[in-house]
Amino acid sequence: MRTRGGFFKHFSCPYTFYSPNEYETWLHAAGLIPKRLELIPKDMMQKGREALAGWIRTTWLPYTERIPEKQRNAFIDETIRRYLQDFPEDKDDVIHVKMMWLEVEAVKKFVIIYICRFSLAYGSRICSRSRAR
Repeated sequence: MRTRGGFFKHFSCPYTFYSPNEYETWLHAAGLIPKRLELIPKDMMQKGREALAGWIRTTWLPYTERIPEKQRNAFIDETIRRYLQDFPEDKDDVIHVKMMWLEVEAVKKFVIIYICRFSLAYGSRICSRSRAR
């Protein structure tokens, strides 16, 4: 198997994780009002090596697609072997991968406009309601 300098030369990770502050700025720019922005730890659990291999095979495409197809399984197996050296399976053969999720709750801001016309002659009023964005 080639080293990182071979298959991963000039590689930059396409996955980017922005901070809640960055998302808050973008929410306002999109006309949304942030209600909650929260980093939430996630324990991604896989029952055994084969389950972890399946997860890597289907979610790590920017990495695995750089490896020739005939060598991908060996690459995934080596990745798992190295990971388990530092983070072994638990007593139930479950492999834990620490992850972080960013949860965002926001609402669209809008204004409700009431237009009322009063008739002095008839003592009546007609009102209509519309939403302006």
